[in-house]
Amino acid sequence: MNLERLPDKLLMARHSHLTDMLNNMPLLSWPKSNIIFARSNPKGTQHSPKRIYPNSPDREYYEQILRKRCELEEQLIQLENAWRSKHGFPIPTVVERPFVIINTGSRLSMDNFNMLKEYSNPRPIETNYVSGGKRYRSRLELHTAEALRLLGLEWKYEPAITLSVPGRFMGDHRTVTINPDFAVAVPELRRFFIVEALGMLSDKSYTEEACNKIKTYAYNGIYPSKDLVLIPGDSTYMPPIEAILSSIVSTLDHICAEVVSEAGSLKL
Repeated sequence: MNLERLPDKLLMARHSHLTDMLNNMPLLSWPKSNIIFARSNPKGTQHSPKRIYPNSPDREYYEQILRKRCELEEQLIQLENAWRSKHGFPIPTVVERPFVIINTGSRLSMDNFNMLKEYSNPRPIETNYVSGGKRYRSRLELHTAEALRLLGLEWKYEPAITLSVPGRFMGDHRTVTINPDFAVAVPELRRFFIVEALGMLSDKSYTEEACNKIKTYAYNGIYPSKDLVLIPGDSTYMPPIEAILSSIVSTLDHICAEVVSEAGSLKL
């Protein structure tokens, strides 16, 4: 992964997010005895740990938590290594953590992201562009997915999003359901953004459809570089993954500038 490409504010927000998630989980250990030891309050008074034996009725529950803890701890290590690789010193001590503005009423909130379902587009996908168990409609989408993976981002492919539209766009209809190519989560900032891989811009009907989609986004306050990444391509042009990475990181920079404000100072 290329986590060092992510904006510093996002790395610090993600570090805080992962740390908070770990602090709110039971502290578990699994020695060679095959008994899981659980402390329910790692920050508080240290009571004798609960022992979860292989035949305990809640064994599966604690195994799931243990696997999740290991996953989060690995992500935290990767993030700290990325920061050190980028700057040459450990991630800063946060005196007052960056204040994250949470807009719960936004269409692009994490609550809405969690309700999205992948592959909501009824049109069948008849290609061999497959990566990570997911099938994509075009090579440009495949490359875009690879760029998102390199940045350690989570996405949903072709979910359904219902947006408002003015009557002059859609006749008597006041809402329309569209399928973004990618809805990309930024859970540490409590929101997501959209990526459109426009790989057939040399085709007139495709371009007209893409423009209508962008107009619908704009009418709902979803603007390029702010909440929307546009990856252009056509029958003869395919942007390299490095260019796709740069476009995504640029939008993440914009999002961080808008929703993360440093309430205090950072000790570097």
